[in-house]
Amino acid sequence: MSTVPGQTQLTRTPAPTLVDGDLGAQLEQVVRNLDAAARSAGAELRRAVRTCAYLSPRADLAEYNRLYAEFFDFIAPPVRTTIRSEFASFDVEVDAILELAP
Repeated sequence: MSTVPGQTQLTRTPAPTLVDGDLGAQLEQVVRNLDAAARSAGAELRRAVRTCAYLSPRADLAEYNRLYAEFFDFIAPPVRTTIRSEFASFDVEVDAILELAP
């Protein structure tokens, strides 16, 4: 197993910047960051067995659920927990636990 710490919509290059825009744009960057972190650990995001998302009160939960189903469209989607949090500068953060390839 490998743990990917919480990822936000902060871009990594050329200079770290928060992705503005709707929840879809933010979650897309979060998933990119999760994927990059998984790959750096020798794992793949599609092998996630658990995710935990922290949503700001501004984030629309129904929209998040719809987007999550799109971004985590795996044969066996990971178990997930969603928690409301009092973020000041972003709307979503997601961490993951990944199964390493045998």
